[in-house]
Amino acid sequence: MLLPRASSFASSPASSPASSPAASRRSARAARLLAPLALAAVCSAGACRPTGAPLNSPAGSLAAAEAAPARVADSLTEKTYESSIEPSISVTIAPTLEPSPRVSVRARVSGPPEALTRWVLPGPIGELRELSIRDHDGPVEFTRLPGGRGPGALVITLAEPPSPPLELEYQVTSAPPRVGETARVLVDGAEMFATGESLLLLPEAQLGVHQPLRVRVDPSALEPPGADQVAREQGELPLRGVSTLAAEGERALEGVPLELWRAGYAAGRVETATFDSFGGLDRVVTVGAPMYDTRWVAAELAGIRSATDMYFGSRTAEGQAVFVSMLAAYEGNAGMPKFATELRGRGLVISAEQAPWALEARMNSTTTLVQRWLGGLLRVVEREGAAHDAAWSTWFKAGVSRAVARELLFDIGVLDSGDYLQELNALELELATSRLRERSHADLVALVHGGSPKQVRQARALLLARGALYATWLDAAYRARDDEASLAIALRMLVAAAVSDQRRDLPVSLWLNTLAGDLERDASADFERVILGGARPELEADALGPCFRPRASDLRRFELGFIIAELPAPAEDEEAYAQVSELDPSSAAAKAGAREGDRITALEHTPGDAKQQVTLRVVRDGAQRELRFRPVGPKRRGVQWQRTRVAEERCR
Repeated sequence: MLLPRASSFASSPASSPASSPAASRRSARAARLLAPLALAAVCSAGACRPTGAPLNSPAGSLAAAEAAPARVADSLTEKTYESSIEPSISVTIAPTLEPSPRVSVRARVSGPPEALTRWVLPGPIGELRELSIRDHDGPVEFTRLPGGRGPGALVITLAEPPSPPLELEYQVTSAPPRVGETARVLVDGAEMFATGESLLLLPEAQLGVHQPLRVRVDPSALEPPGADQVAREQGELPLRGVSTLAAEGERALEGVPLELWRAGYAAGRVETATFDSFGGLDRVVTVGAPMYDTRWVAAELAGIRSATDMYFGSRTAEGQAVFVSMLAAYEGNAGMPKFATELRGRGLVISAEQAPWALEARMNSTTTLVQRWLGGLLRVVEREGAAHDAAWSTWFKAGVSRAVARELLFDIGVLDSGDYLQELNALELELATSRLRERSHADLVALVHGGSPKQVRQARALLLARGALYATWLDAAYRARDDEASLAIALRMLVAAAVSDQRRDLPVSLWLNTLAGDLERDASADFERVILGGARPELEADALGPCFRPRASDLRRFELGFIIAELPAPAEDEEAYAQVSELDPSSAAAKAGAREGDRITALEHTPGDAKQQVTLRVVRDGAQRELRFRPVGPKRRGVQWQRTRVAEERCR
C-alpha cells in the first residue's frame, strides 16, 4: 500500500509541492515509514478496533461511542438482561417545514420490560411536542420531567414496565447549541442538520446494550409532493437523507444505542462527494453554504483519513469501509472554535463557521481522525489495572494526537513551513504564558475534574500543549538517531500491543519501556520531568530540521478575560445570547468596563489573536454598552521558533 502523493493533498493547485525535491523526499520517506504493519486492526469507522472486535461487535461499538460527553455517557459498560425479549431499536427521522419547521421522530423499541421504564433525551432541545407512547397492549401512561443529564434535558418515566415492543412518536423543534457545545437541531430553509442527543429519546438502561439498530433519515417532507422530481429534471441536487452512521439515508447495524445519540444527521439538497479506492470508501456530506470549495475539501479529508490509517498501519474491512464526514456550515456558536470537530456515529462531524478552510480546520480535523487510534483503539492509563481517566490521559489523546497530526500533514504536503511554524509556536506560547504553567500534572487533572469552567479550559489547554511538545521532542529524538525513523515506531508498538492483548487500556509503563528501548535513555525520568512536572522539553536548535530555529522571546498570550457562559434565563425582547462569567479583575476586559453577569449581545474578536481589538456589546441594568480592548495577558519569557532562509524544498 503506497502513501498518496503529496500533490493529492495540496491546499491549492498553485501551492502543490508535487514537483519539488522536498516533496519527493517526504513522499519517499513517508512511504517507508507509513507502510502498513501486519496488524490485525480495522479502522473504518468513528473509532478503530482490533479485527477480533469487528464494527458490529460490543467492543467495536463501545469504542465508536467513546467520544460521548460524560453527561451523556455515564457508562459504556456492556450490559445484559435475563429476558427472552431481545433488545432492538428502529428509528425514523423526518424533518418537515409545514406547518412550522420541526423534526418528526418515530421509534420502535424492544427489550426487557424493566429496561424500558426510564427514557432520556440529553438535549439541547427546543420543544418536544405531541409525544405518544404505545406498547403491545395500547397507549402507555408516562410522566414527563425536565432536567436529568444537563440543562435542557428531558426525562420520561413510564408508570409501569411495558409490554414490548414500544412505539414512540413525537416532534422536536429547532434548538441552538449550548455555549461551547455542538449538539443541536437546525431546520433551516430546506435543510436539516441535527445531532442525536438533541433528537432521540432512548431507554437509559439500554444505552450500553449491544443490539440491532436501524436508522432512517427521510427527507421527503421537506418539499411538496413532486417537487423533487421537477428539481431533478432541472439539474438540481436530489433530496437526500444521510447520517454519520451510513453513506445513505437508511442503515441497519449492530451497536449500542449511545451511538445513535453520538451520530450526526442531515437532510435536504445536500452536497455529497464519494471516494472509493483501496484506502476505503469515503463519503463527505456538506450542509449549509461554506466559504470554500467543498469538492476540494472533500478530496483532502478523504486523503487525510487514508494517510492517518496508514500512519498506524491499518487495513480496511470489506463491507464496512464507509467513513462519512459531515461538514455543517452554519453560524458559529459562542465559545467554540471556527471549526469544531467530533467523532460522531462512526464518522466525523465538522461544525464549520463561515470561515476559510485553512490551518485551524486541517489541524482540528486531522487531530480528531488520529484520535480514532489514540483514544479510540488505544488508551493510556496511569498504571496496570487502573481505570481510564480522560483528564489524566489528555497529554496523550489530545497532545500526542495533535503532534502526530501536524507531522503527518507536513510530511504529505498539506501544511507548508509557515503553517508548521504557526502551530508549533502556539504550543510554545501556551506552555510559557499559561496562568497554570507552574502547576503539576496532578494539579491540572484535579482542576479538570473539579475546577471552574475557566480553570477546566485552561488546564486542558496546558495538558494538550505539554503532551504535544513532549511528542515533538520524542519525534526529534527518533530522527536524530535515524533519519528514517519517527515517533510512529513507538505508537505502532502500542497499537500492536492493544491488538494482540485485545484490550484498549495499556499502562503508561509500556509506552515508557518502548521509548527507553528505542532511544536508549531514561524515558521514565523524561516523562516525570516534562509531563508530570511541566518542564519544557529540551529541543535542540536543529531538532526540527534546517528550516526552523528557536529564539527566546517576550510573549503575550491572547486572554479574553472572561468566560462566555450560558444565560440562566433569557429575557424577552433581548438580543443577548450569553453572559460574562468568571471575569478576571486584572484583565483588559475588566479595565475596559466589563462586569460579571453582563449580558452579551455581540462579540467581535479573532480568537487566539492578541493583536486584534475586541469589541464587546453588553446589556447591563437595561442599558446597552459597547466596550473595546486588546485581549493581552501579562508579558512572559518563552521560546518562539523562527523560519530560516533555507529554501522551502529543503524543509525535511
